[in-house]
Order: sequence, then structure tokens, then C-alpha cells
Amino acid sequence: MKLIVGLGNHGNGYIDTRHNAGFSCVEYVFKKWNIDVWEKKRKVVIGRGVCLGEEVILCKPRTYMNNSGIAIDYLLRRFGCSACDIVIIYDDMNLALGTIRLRRTGGSGGQNGVSSVIEALGSEIFDRIKVGIGSHPLEQEAVEYVLSPFTESEKQRLAETIIPKVGDALESIITDGMESSMNRFN
Repeated sequence: MKLIVGLGNHGNGYIDTRHNAGFSCVEYVFKKWNIDVWEKKRKVVIGRGVCLGEEVILCKPRTYMNNSGIAIDYLLRRFGCSACDIVIIYDDMNLALGTIRLRRTGGSGGQNGVSSVIEALGSEIFDRIKVGIGSHPLEQEAVEYVLSPFTESEKQRLAETIIPKVGDALESIITDGMESSMNRFN
């Protein structure tokens, strides 16, 4: 079983913001893999299905980005998973827009949602896909930047190339494993 979690903030005020890149990727995969939302709980929105012969659970936490670990803890207990079953997808200001980076281990890189996940897991070892959103302009605070919407051209680029690339990377992780996928996509 693979537990695929896109990090972001729920609510209409956060749609299309840079901090919701993880949500956008999971929403794309819901459609691509023909998985319907199976249940909405207080802490998570979940879809359950099969992709390439592997049982998958797609999830969007409803705990807000900085408390993503609460949702992860719930999911691990609910489905009897461990950190090795998880793939976390999230935005990264340290990567240029259009770049994705697959990793198996590492710190949070200043991303508070990932810090919360690391705290919940008690480990920095879990599969992750970072989605580059570019760094914030000098005149703008980081928080303001990640909570701002993508421009129209950025949204188009995200929808046409970046998000499908994340979908391809997820399929590669399922069929070929993380090491091989990192060699292919990094």
C-alpha cells in the first residue's frame, strides 16, 4: 500500500496558492487514476483505489499546512502504515518553478508542514516529492509569497508540465521504487 499525501491548506482562500502545490498534484492524480473521494473526515479527505497493481490511498489533510503531522499520524494509525509506505508532496521555495525533486530523507528545509510530518513520524526518513515554486521576491515576505496565488502563466505551466511530471514520478515510485525514480526524475 502507498499512502500519497499532498500538503496544503484547505479552504477557498487557499485555492491556487503556491503553498497548495501538493494539493494540486494529488487532485491531478485523483483524476488521472480515476479515484473518487472516498471519505471526508475532520482531519483528511481520502480517496482509495489501485494504481498499477498497487493499493493507493490519496490524501489531502484538512489540518492546515503547519499541522500536517496531525493528519499523517491519523493516517498511519487508521491504515496501519509506516513511514516507508508514505509519499509526501509539497511546495519548495528553494527549487525553481518547474523543478521537482524526489528524496527519501532529509530535513524540512524550513517548510513548516514537513517539520510537522517529521515530528509526527519521529524520523526524517520518508519518500517525498518537492515541487519547486521559486523563491520569493526580496520585497515580499516568505509567508506572503507562499500564500499568494500563482500567476496565470505559472498556473498554465504547472497544469501542463509540472503536475503531470509529479504524476509520472508517482507511477515510477510505485513500479520501480524510489531509488530508480530519483535517478530518472532528479
